[in-house]
Amino acid sequence: MALELRVHANAAMERTLRKGSGMSPASDRSPAPPHGVVACTLRGRRSSDAIEVIVERDGSINLVLLDVRAARDQEALRDRLAARAHEALAAREPMHTLAGSLRKIVCEAVAASVGVIALRISLRDERVELLNAGMPAVACVLPDGRLFQLPALSPDIGPRVEKAHPYELIPLTPGSRWFVSSDGATEGQEDSSNLWSALGLPGTAHDLAEETPEGLAERLRIELGDNLPEDASVVVIPSTPPPRFESGIV
Repeated sequence: MALELRVHANAAMERTLRKGSGMSPASDRSPAPPHGVVACTLRGRRSSDAIEVIVERDGSINLVLLDVRAARDQEALRDRLAARAHEALAAREPMHTLAGSLRKIVCEAVAASVGVIALRISLRDERVELLNAGMPAVACVLPDGRLFQLPALSPDIGPRVEKAHPYELIPLTPGSRWFVSSDGATEGQEDSSNLWSALGLPGTAHDLAEETPEGLAERLRIELGDNLPEDASVVVIPSTPPPRFESGIV
């Protein structure tokens, strides 16, 4: 079963994207994702990744990227976790509640764990909330071209980790761009420096943010090839408000 990426203009409106072949529907989107979010997943031999995105009316973005590891019935578990992540985003649940509910699901599976990146970019509050549990470092490129990375603060979410998974609160710099990836994109490395360097960051931050999902997928394929052991996902998230449209009536 192909991965479904769901993008929402608000919690009341849902559009499930059509299934793709060889890559996730994130690469088949038409028109472009709302408010500049660009996402792609190259399909691997193991279907491990799921992406959930909710875009609020003011342009604030809520995202969860899941990477399921070492699980029986992996696709079914992935889809169950993705559905729960979507519910949490739509309800604006706190990060610790999201982590706890995902852990409960994983603990019911056999020999399973899940890497999680949960990212909330709030334009209204001018802050970023980031939970990175066992995933590659998240990259942020500031408007002045500086790049910094935020590594995972805890291991995968699963039965072997009983401690709380911490999250970070970061002041938002308007115009910054955020880049997240799964383990498949970094070839199993928690350090994402090689991936972002290969994609040309920080110099290509603007170009990547303007890419189509197909273009982003092609850039990723050039770096990783076609014979992937597991899914490889990359998401580019802006931090600027959506354009305002005027009726033209004076």
